[in-house]
Amino acid sequence: MRTAVLALALAASAGAQPDPLGDLADALGGRERVDTVETVEVRSRTRARVGEEDVTVRSTLALRLPDSARWTARADGSERVTWLDGEAGRVVVGDSVRALPEAAVDALQAALWLRPLVLAARRGELSAEALGADLLRVDVPGRRDPLIIGLDEGGRPRRITTFRRQGGRREYVEVVLRDYRAVDGVFVPHRVRQAVGGAVTGETVLESVRLGAALAGPPFEAGRG
Repeated sequence: MRTAVLALALAASAGAQPDPLGDLADALGGRERVDTVETVEVRSRTRARVGEEDVTVRSTLALRLPDSARWTARADGSERVTWLDGEAGRVVVGDSVRALPEAAVDALQAALWLRPLVLAARRGELSAEALGADLLRVDVPGRRDPLIIGLDEGGRPRRITTFRRQGGRREYVEVVLRDYRAVDGVFVPHRVRQAVGGAVTGETVLESVRLGAALAGPPFEAGRG
């Protein structure tokens, strides 16, 4: 009898193990709904500080989970296209396509991890620990510094902080996420502010979000990238 009771207690304890990233996925619309998302297209505009000037950058992010993405950015009449396919990155320069250096690929990969939907959808790759009722530490494989995620009262990420290495320096990165709106059953922040080293580097407003978008062109076509 004691053995049976102990077995039941252990089973109940195992079933009650905390799952911070599962809870985060639930807060974004539910684990089952998040897990059905395969592609995303986001159009946005960012007010960024470049040198002494404020510049408006219009961007489109096309993402196929888990780790294929293309960024198209337009500012002052020029366009820059970069894409990521797992561990490989490319940039379009004029009429040619060039491989990105390792540091640039690392920066693109890091940028994806700052998106709540990516964290929720790829939660099986991550390890997480609750540091408090509204604070998580998330360790990403292959990255030295963890993500520290502050949650709003709905359990959604409101602030993500980490460090990045650039030009031999270790820089503090903070992303503030606001104005969550439901898009086909998934909550997506529509206002994002990013700061590096305490200085704001960009204020982004999402203009449209499409889940399940049909994506064409590299890196989404077989044999391309």
